[in-house]
Amino acid sequence: MTTAPAQKLLFLYECVTEQEHIEKLIKLIGDWLRCDADTVISIPELERHSQIALSAVRAQMDALQQENAPEMACVEIAIGASSGGPSLVGQLEPHLGGQPDAEGQTRLMGWLNETEDFLLIPVWAEDEDSSLRLLQRIERPDGEMAVRIWQDSYGITPAIERLLKDNLKISDSEIQVLRAMGRGGKVAEIAVALGKSVETVRSQIKSLSNKMGVSGQTRVAAELNKIQRSLDSVAERKRSTPKAENSLTLSDGRLVQYSVRGKVGGTPVLFFHCSVHGRHLPRSIDPALRAAGLRVIAPSRAGFGGSDMRRKDRADPLHDTVEDYAEFINQLRIGRCYLLAHGSGFAHAFAFALQYPELSRRLVTLDGIPPASDGDGDSMYRGLFRDLMLTMKTAPQTFDFIANLVNLRLMSFADPDKRIRRHIIYPDVDLEALESPEGLEAATLNVRDVMANLLEPAYREARAYTRDWAEVGLGSNLPPVISMIHTTNNPFVTEDGAKQFATRAKARLQTGGSTYPLFEAQIDQIIGEYARP
Repeated sequence: MTTAPAQKLLFLYECVTEQEHIEKLIKLIGDWLRCDADTVISIPELERHSQIALSAVRAQMDALQQENAPEMACVEIAIGASSGGPSLVGQLEPHLGGQPDAEGQTRLMGWLNETEDFLLIPVWAEDEDSSLRLLQRIERPDGEMAVRIWQDSYGITPAIERLLKDNLKISDSEIQVLRAMGRGGKVAEIAVALGKSVETVRSQIKSLSNKMGVSGQTRVAAELNKIQRSLDSVAERKRSTPKAENSLTLSDGRLVQYSVRGKVGGTPVLFFHCSVHGRHLPRSIDPALRAAGLRVIAPSRAGFGGSDMRRKDRADPLHDTVEDYAEFINQLRIGRCYLLAHGSGFAHAFAFALQYPELSRRLVTLDGIPPASDGDGDSMYRGLFRDLMLTMKTAPQTFDFIANLVNLRLMSFADPDKRIRRHIIYPDVDLEALESPEGLEAATLNVRDVMANLLEPAYREARAYTRDWAEVGLGSNLPPVISMIHTTNNPFVTEDGAKQFATRAKARLQTGGSTYPLFEAQIDQIIGEYARP
């Protein structure tokens, strides 16, 4: 007969295929860990079973990643003031996935002196046919030049036709053959459709193969598809990226992407995003920000969205993140600014304010997560967040299992046309019912940002949060001026927990008010706090 502990362990394995039950599992494990472990199941036994189940989850994730692997990849390379020549070729070649021939190198070297934004060239990898690479020249907001290389990517659009004619010298007659190939036509069918002989069509396909650097009709069609998907991806990036999207490069070469909301040239507010929400704020708060003369600058931390991951983990990741924010501010020459934090972003904002008081003004946090000592986590945190924090501290391998289960569920959001209708961690929160269209748009972008590296940055921050955040002291000679806004349905922290921390930090606390629409419902409160002396 199956015992109660065994039945509970069976539920752990069931969640591998039934991810909708993850929340029940998180609560169940939290309850286990609060009990006398030996009366339910020992922690080593729980960890052992979690490891076994984790291997099954990772196998599913690997299969899904292969099935849903993006058809396109884009690499962006800063090229500074380069005006072509061998140095430019040397910068770009490692990212091309192959070697351009002599003609391609010549065209590449002269490209920046031309007025065209796009360049199409074939490259050859060792022992392989060539592949076409679409290059896009852009100017970043700081004036620096960069090149985007679209490495993977169907029919021929006018843009594709122009690129094929200009870059590969493909004739109008050959374009007609390509169009027919794009519709899946065979040689004999193409000949009938175009009123040509079979021999002429074959000759033109051979000419196309030579010009495109590939062999055979199938490879010609495949390369055509890749080019079109490349341009489609350029267009999709433009559609899905807010107009306020910007980026800069840190001193170690990492790219940081950021968004801007509010008044151009307004008083700067540096935004510290939550690990499970991201940097995107709803466009609907712009009028209130402009009226208040505020400009919110929201960078993605390392590994989130389009911001590069750190090259290696360090002993003090919270300190490293603070240093990234400081360099970000200095590069933009923002100077001293207000701070705005959401959720777990409060840890980074608070540490930043302590370390860089000369760059910080009042810190306002929306549903911020304060540090809990070893003994008060249960009274300060609430719901699933409380259970996750306890699991992370007590049973780290089980936490990794849960984290990967969440990853597996979120991989269903890979469809670029799908709007995110549920909270990333709390699927019972129906965002479509609670958010405005602008809020839902921001939520969708944030989920994609957080998933950019399959939530790994969020988990790294969570682990650092328990290790480093508790060491952030309140006894500084220059404590930050803090205003806390705690909404009624705050999913992370109890009201008593917020009051406890507000007392310790001598912070001003406002409680009540709706959690959703996120930021839209609280924007007047936030602006009002910055107006305080």
